[in-house]
Amino acid sequence: MTAIVVILLAMLFGAWLRLHGLSIQVVQDDEWHAIHKLLDSDYAGILRTFGFADHSIALTLLYKAMAGTIGLDEIDMRIVQVACGIATIGVAAWLAWRVTANAAITSLFAFLVAGAPFHVLYSRVARPYAITTLLVVVALAAVWRWKSRRSWTLAAGICALAALAAWLHPLSALFPMAGVLFVMAGDIGAARPERARALRSTTLLAIAAGVSIAAPLAAPLLNDFGSLSAKAGNSLPDLYTLFRMASLFAGGLADPLTLAVLLVAAYGAWRFWQAHRDLGGYLVFLALAPIMVVMALRGVWAHQGHTFARYVFPVQLLLLFWFSVGAIEVAKRFIARMAPLAELGVAAALISAYLWLNPAIVHVLTLGPWYGHVYHTFDYVLAHNRAALYYDRAAPPDFYRKLGAMPPGTAPIIEAPFSFMAPWNPLAFYAQFHRQPERLGLLHDLCLDGPRFGEPPRDPRFRFRLFVHLDDRAAVLATGARYLLLHRQYLNDRRFEASDRCLAALKGIYGEPIEIDERLAVFDLRRLDAPRKLQ
Repeated sequence: MTAIVVILLAMLFGAWLRLHGLSIQVVQDDEWHAIHKLLDSDYAGILRTFGFADHSIALTLLYKAMAGTIGLDEIDMRIVQVACGIATIGVAAWLAWRVTANAAITSLFAFLVAGAPFHVLYSRVARPYAITTLLVVVALAAVWRWKSRRSWTLAAGICALAALAAWLHPLSALFPMAGVLFVMAGDIGAARPERARALRSTTLLAIAAGVSIAAPLAAPLLNDFGSLSAKAGNSLPDLYTLFRMASLFAGGLADPLTLAVLLVAAYGAWRFWQAHRDLGGYLVFLALAPIMVVMALRGVWAHQGHTFARYVFPVQLLLLFWFSVGAIEVAKRFIARMAPLAELGVAAALISAYLWLNPAIVHVLTLGPWYGHVYHTFDYVLAHNRAALYYDRAAPPDFYRKLGAMPPGTAPIIEAPFSFMAPWNPLAFYAQFHRQPERLGLLHDLCLDGPRFGEPPRDPRFRFRLFVHLDDRAAVLATGARYLLLHRQYLNDRRFEASDRCLAALKGIYGEPIEIDERLAVFDLRRLDAPRKLQ
């Protein structure tokens, strides 16, 4: 009963971390892959292409259907990820309880997953990783069940889970296929009377799983194989990549603490293997085999710890589980005949330290619209965060310091243009200086030509709260913003060539800026004779 109560508490805590402030979190960077694709393609076009900027076929189809019915906003685009992230806490912790029957290990593991900043992050963004992780966990549990209880109902479930996970992200298929290969290896080593029948059934399962995985990917493989192949052979992951991955999985802790986590987890894996030889070996194989395959594939950007970690996301759960086992086992070494209540005390102390030391709670409470921006999440250790170091010793436009001198929340701003490509979007960096509410101004219909990148059209299908079209004076004033800021130098990854044209267009609507220099033009919206939205 204690373990069940703690699991539910961990899920409630995890739900708060994954939901708090979600409605004011800007849709940014990779989240736009799906939006761009659904705007440019019909259902058939989505179904048969990978796209060089991977839009996740299944997720994009879902978003297109949502856009055509209930519409898309900051919550709708992410609610499935949130639900899967919360469910993963409960499912993973319940599985830990089933195999250990230890309340302390289960409780520690549940809260480690609930408060893991990397897991919280991808439960809050419109990408497939939180969904695929849940599907993979359930599929791997089913594969292990298959080892002792073979039924075609179970096989059908494994195939369906593996196929959906692969459809969301092809690399997710590595995990269920690794699980099936491990069981097949065990069948080969089984006693002779059972060997042939067991091996035959698992071989059929492997074939069925492979066909199921390939089926939804057949159309894009035939029609757009070049986009998929272009993602391989471009990077060279190394030991530094693996350590940065481990740091992200361990909670973004300082490097010495990450090393300690790895040592305790290694001890936990060994102790668990001693107690459960087959299952312990299964879990080790599930961690190592996909990592080795992804290293061999050398996928695009896979040399970066953050990207590599996304590709092998389920390994995080194994690392945190092994750490939970190892930590309690270490405590038992120092305290002979430790009572269950004392074990729970150790777990509570470790949970408290973990949540204090990692950035999950602070990020959710303080980053507002820029939660999830690469500036904060490329690596949680500043010395390794290349996105943050890019701005080292950089200075914001002077007006941001003036905003910072005003009481927080008293001078809402609208900033334009919006660069959806996060590495070239400095607004998360500037936000540290002003502490004011933000919205993003859209310029395409006012002064830009060509394709619409990173801007939702003026369309009832898109109900994003944080975007406002700057050619709509009434809508701008209705936001209650005090200042409109036009950044004049860059738009995404290139020079903002239309800066002067956009400045002239904004002057025609909002009057002369109160401040202007080569970087920024500032319009005071209070001067306009128009009704303001009540605050």
